[in-house]
Amino acid sequence: MIKNVVICAHFDDEVIGCSSLLNEETLVIVVCSQDKARKNIFLYLSKLYNFEYIFLNFMPFFLQYIKTDVFNKQISDILEKYPNTNIYTHSNDLHIDHRIINEAVTVASRPSRTNFKSLNYFDVDNFSENENTFRECENKVKNIEIYKKYIHKNHKDLIIKRIDYLKSKMNSENFIEGFKTIYNKDFI
Repeated sequence: MIKNVVICAHFDDEVIGCSSLLNEETLVIVVCSQDKARKNIFLYLSKLYNFEYIFLNFMPFFLQYIKTDVFNKQISDILEKYPNTNIYTHSNDLHIDHRIINEAVTVASRPSRTNFKSLNYFDVDNFSENENTFRECENKVKNIEIYKKYIHKNHKDLIIKRIDYLKSKMNSENFIEGFKTIYNKDFI
């Protein structure tokens, strides 16, 4: 049974932002899924961790040319099929695809109009101090290594530095992922 839905822009965002959620209770939606080499890595990970997935097959950097209401409705129509789940998506960072997906998912999962359990943002690039929910994640570095050919070394170093910072902040020996929970209906 699906408990978590991760909506990400590109292959590799799922491991950078949500490695702790990659399991049989998770559906990963990749919006810009044209990259065949990264797609093969993603498919390998889906078998390894037994998570479900949907590819929307948009081209990277072209979401900005789609009418906002059309794209928002497409995201909303997909999410409506997964009520009572926790939704995870990009924070509103500097990447245009991430910002567009953040807006579409946020609109589609408004708590007053939907029955999702929670809405959570993750960072893949511009890490902030906004996290208020943390999860242990023993496979994060291994997952990033699987994509190593496609993640720039400076970006990978930044991710590792962020993991080390969160381990220190949470006083943990385990790898840590941070999320910003926008709402959680268990606490409303």
